[in-house]
Amino acid sequence: MASPFSGRAGRLAGMWAANQATQGLGQIMGTLYDAENRAGNMLTEAYDTGQDVLGGGYADSLAGLQQGYGTGRADLMGAHRLANANLTQGRDRAVDLMREGYNTGTRQLLEGRDTGAQALGEGRERGLSNLFAGRDQALGYLNTAADATRSGYGQARGDINNYFGQATNTLGQAAGAYDPLIERGMAGYDMLSNSLGINGAGGNAAARSAFQAGPGYEWQVEQATDAAQRAANRTGGTYGGNIINATTRLGSNLANQEYNNWQSKLAPYQQAALAATTGKAGIQDRLAQVYGQQGTSLANIDTGEAGALSNIYGKQGDISYGAGQAAGNLYSTTGNQLANLYSTTGNQLANLSSSSGQAMGGVVRGTAQDLSSLDARMGSAQAAMAVDEGQRLGDLNTNYGTALSNLAGGYGSSMANLITGTAGGVAQAEQAANNSITQSGTNAMLAGQQASANTWGAILGGLGAGTKLLSGGTGGIGSLLTSLFK
Repeated sequence: MASPFSGRAGRLAGMWAANQATQGLGQIMGTLYDAENRAGNMLTEAYDTGQDVLGGGYADSLAGLQQGYGTGRADLMGAHRLANANLTQGRDRAVDLMREGYNTGTRQLLEGRDTGAQALGEGRERGLSNLFAGRDQALGYLNTAADATRSGYGQARGDINNYFGQATNTLGQAAGAYDPLIERGMAGYDMLSNSLGINGAGGNAAARSAFQAGPGYEWQVEQATDAAQRAANRTGGTYGGNIINATTRLGSNLANQEYNNWQSKLAPYQQAALAATTGKAGIQDRLAQVYGQQGTSLANIDTGEAGALSNIYGKQGDISYGAGQAAGNLYSTTGNQLANLYSTTGNQLANLSSSSGQAMGGVVRGTAQDLSSLDARMGSAQAAMAVDEGQRLGDLNTNYGTALSNLAGGYGSSMANLITGTAGGVAQAEQAANNSITQSGTNAMLAGQQASANTWGAILGGLGAGTKLLSGGTGGIGSLLTSLFK
């Protein structure tokens, strides 16, 4: 069956289709160019808006950076000044406290030294007082002991003298009792010696005188004389020469006889004198022994007393010497203790001064180091801030330039893509129209349909290109806007 679009109808259809293709081509080209103008205006407007936005953002960022860094520098300087002030104030306060502690420590050390020295002095004086009091008390006891010793030995000496005195008195009396016996015995012995002529003529004369003076001799002579006288008287004789001569011879004979008897009686006096002398010598020997014993006893008493007193005085000397030595040791010990106290206090003061100086020096040095470190950190922070600010400003300028460059590039690329796309759409439309017009009549309906399809395809292709431009495709307005507002 023949096509209803064949023949004239097909030709009419083809002509209609060509006319339609030509009209469609004009419409498509108008649509494409109109879309191109609108898209170009939009791109230009977006480009201008992007420039304004980029410029405003750059200005805001620049102002924000400058304000932020200005505020940061101000805060940094304020913190630096505050830290500097705090460090300086802390240093001054620490130095003041150290000086105060040094002054307090010095005062306390000096007060402790003075208190210790006073206590040592008082202790020394108390020790000396107790020492001397003990010494005096001990010496008093020893003096009492010495007095008691003297008294005891004096009593013993008195007792010895008393008892030995009684013994010597008794012996003396006993010896004295021999004196009359000795005296009489010696008188008889001397008279015997006189009578024997031992003591010379004087002694012999004394013996004869003593013999003649004896009462017995006188009595016997008187008796003989009286007897002779009576005998003469009886015979009537007178007292003449014969009688005298006879009386004298009688007296002489009697004297001789009696003298011998008298001498014999004198002989025992020698033994009696010897015995009395021996007895008295024995008594005197005993008396001498008693005196010797008395002397020995008294000597022992004196020796004992001297020994006891020497011991007592020695102890007194020891006590006095010991007290003096103890006092010297006390003074020496107290002096050493005072010297040690002053030396220790001096060392402590020196250590306190040294440690305080070191501590204050450490504080000052540490504060100086902290201030130097603070200044260094401040300088580093300022340098870092300046570098960071420069980097950020550089980045901002770089980003701003890059954004402007990207915006311009995107704008140019989008405009180029828009023009190229429009030209491509126009070329496609013209090609389609040409294809439709030259299509065979036999295929008029098909050609018409094809032309219609090509016409609508061109329209849709142009619309697709515009839509693509508007939807943010590669090089489109969306891409440009996106690059502007990153």
